[in-house]
Amino acid sequence: MGAVIERARKFRAEVLRGDPSAFGATEIWENLHNSLHRKAIAEVDDEMAFIELMTANNAFTYPRLIDEPLFQPVVDRYLAYFEKQGAPLGSYPAQIEESGLVSKRSSTTISGRHVSTMFLHHLSMMQRISSLTTGLRKVVEIGGGYGGLARVMRLFNPKQTYIIVDLLDSLYCSYVFLSTHYPDARIVFVTKAEQASEIEGADFVFIPTQFFDILQGCSLDLVVNTASFGEMLQRDVDAYMHFINTGSNTRYFYSVNRFARFDPNMSLPDQAHTTVKLSADWEILYWDAFGARSFHQLDPCHPPQLELLAKRLPVEERLTKLQELAAALLAEHARNLTPGSSDWHYCMWEAVRLFPAKALITQYIEGASPEGFRDAAYYRELMSSSHPTGPKYASGVDLTPQVPSAPEPQRRRWFGGLLKA
Repeated sequence: MGAVIERARKFRAEVLRGDPSAFGATEIWENLHNSLHRKAIAEVDDEMAFIELMTANNAFTYPRLIDEPLFQPVVDRYLAYFEKQGAPLGSYPAQIEESGLVSKRSSTTISGRHVSTMFLHHLSMMQRISSLTTGLRKVVEIGGGYGGLARVMRLFNPKQTYIIVDLLDSLYCSYVFLSTHYPDARIVFVTKAEQASEIEGADFVFIPTQFFDILQGCSLDLVVNTASFGEMLQRDVDAYMHFINTGSNTRYFYSVNRFARFDPNMSLPDQAHTTVKLSADWEILYWDAFGARSFHQLDPCHPPQLELLAKRLPVEERLTKLQELAAALLAEHARNLTPGSSDWHYCMWEAVRLFPAKALITQYIEGASPEGFRDAAYYRELMSSSHPTGPKYASGVDLTPQVPSAPEPQRRRWFGGLLKA
């Protein structure tokens, strides 16, 4: 038996001897665990064989196998997306590639770099996170899958403490993958609440949901959840969102999860209906639903999703940010109204009142002047003390009209927990 598997089974057994978790599994996950994960946990004694099985068959990130007709088209879409973002894959250091431990059934070498659709998906997430956040020293991922995103995050942040919270048998998978990949890392697998003090300074921390409470009140730089909240029980999603909103001091929150358009073939009755419930304490730094401007629908295996990155604002900043957002929305709406009309004046008058900015004032004066705008004298005086730019949306919010995309073919669907092409 491999040493990593032996440790993983030991930790799992210790947790199972204690109290059961308050968090449960939906039917979709029970079916998957029974058909694949628990069977592998019980029967596969070698960590390399375990990782081979997981990364060729897992449903954590729906890997495309290299012999599938859509493998190369999906890879090409990701590569084109990276080019469009100004960060082509070839611009990264050579070590930014898929792990050599991942199954050769789902990975290959393209232009001298080892890739899989899973890796490209995780790298897209990392690009988004790194472009809009700073100082990510302590990260919590809720539902870490087999550990693919954690590995990519570590490639960019080698001194980061990365904490994965998950149901025990899913956590077993990420522990085996990351422990095998990083044999010299400082790793903590929590089997009792007293281990909370061991988190500081660790490279990776694995926390079964039985011990989720040890994170209450922690200061965290980022909490991540991807393709997971949408497949949980609603009560568990709500518990995690309560932790993110009020149970911790979290600076950033990143989510890519099912949203709004639910295919009955991919949604069983006990799955959560609402995956993100953010309080008013947050500024939205990035928003994209249904892949209009993002990467998360490049592979049609993914259901309609919302990608969201938010930053918690100090109390003193919240009102200013909300005023700026309201002014930007009012000015945008005014562009669709008749200049000089009562509704147009309301939008521009209120926008300038909420967020006096040179660009807004200029827009107001120029739009109203043909009607003999005597009030312009006041606004020209206001110009001298107004904001030099703005109002603006966050850099990750784009409300310009988009051309609807054509329906995607060959979407993978869940049927009773079995993934079919």
